[in-house]
Amino acid sequence: MKRTISFLVTLIFAFVLALGLVVNSASADTGAVVQFPAIVTSKQSNPRDNFREINVQEFIDRNQIKATNPKAVAAQLFSRLQEEEEGRRSEDISVKYPTMETAFIVYTIKGLPDDSTDSSRDRIELKSNQNKWEIVWVGSQSKCRRGSGNRDWSSSICP
Repeated sequence: MKRTISFLVTLIFAFVLALGLVVNSASADTGAVVQFPAIVTSKQSNPRDNFREINVQEFIDRNQIKATNPKAVAAQLFSRLQEEEEGRRSEDISVKYPTMETAFIVYTIKGLPDDSTDSSRDRIELKSNQNKWEIVWVGSQSKCRRGSGNRDWSSSICP
């Protein structure tokens, strides 16, 4: 019986240790405290955080989006750019597929010829429904060039 209890205590101890749960055990005779590291469960960050939401239909109309799949939308966004007369501009566009039914495009323009905004970034989320892709959410970020504006990516509009 003692052996079974000892085995169960050891098994529970090993289980708790494997999970990384915090266990404080104070010995009555020595006062020693044993503490194991805790599992830290941080809140998963929302990829939409820190983006300013844009009306999907306005985005489609403004960019004249006609494409029907994520890569074609990305290609259309990238190809609509015209040579700017001033500024040193660079563009980056990426398409990711977190699942087979979802995709997102991140479109970044750096070196804008604007005295307040240095860079802009759009996040376009798409969802597939019965083999048809649809833009379901659009958000924008900017980096400010000067003044009191953000020099890191922010949902705020530059002053």
